[in-house]
Amino acid sequence: MGPKAPTTPTKKAAATKSKPKPNHPTYQVMISTAIAHYKDRTGSSQPAIIKYIEANYNVAPDTFKTQLKLALKRLVAKGTLTMVKASYKLSEEGKKEHQATLGPVAKKPKAKTTATSTETTAAPPATPTKKAAPKKPAAKAASTSTKTAAAKKNSAKVTKAVSKKPAAKKAPSKKVAAKK
Repeated sequence: MGPKAPTTPTKKAAATKSKPKPNHPTYQVMISTAIAHYKDRTGSSQPAIIKYIEANYNVAPDTFKTQLKLALKRLVAKGTLTMVKASYKLSEEGKKEHQATLGPVAKKPKAKTTATSTETTAAPPATPTKKAAPKKPAAKAASTSTKTAAAKKNSAKVTKAVSKKPAAKKAPSKKVAAKK
C-alpha cells in the first residue's frame, strides 16, 4: 500500500499544474483588432502587430512571438487573413468575423453611457440649492439638458464622421481609376 499512496497525489498535482488560462483573448481576436486598429490600406506588418498586442494585452513574452507567427500562418491558411508582400490584411471573411466579435462589445458601452446620462440628469435635482434661489436651479437644469443634448449631438457627429471616412477613401480611388 505504501507505493500506491504517493502515485495518486502526483496525479492530482499534475492535474492542478495543467495549463493556466491566459489573461488575453485568442490570437485571432488580438491579431484582427491590431490590423483593424491601424486601418492601413496595404495591411499591417508583423512588427506593427507585435507592438500593438504587447502594448494592449498581457501576453507571455517567452512564447509570444512564435505563437503569433503560427497564428498568422493558420489565419492565412484558413482564409481569415490575406498576406500582401510582408503585411497582413483582413479578408472579407475576416472582416465579418471581426465585426461579429466586436458587435456585443460595442453594445455594452452604449448601455453604460445611457446609464451615466440618466445618473447625471438625476443628480442636479437632488442638490439642495433650491432654498437659496429658485431661479438658479432652473438655469442649472436647462444647462444640464443642453449639455446632454450637446453630448448626443457630438456622438452623432462622431458616427457620421466615421461613416464619411470610408466614403472619402473610396472617392479618390475612383478618380484615380478614371484618370487611367
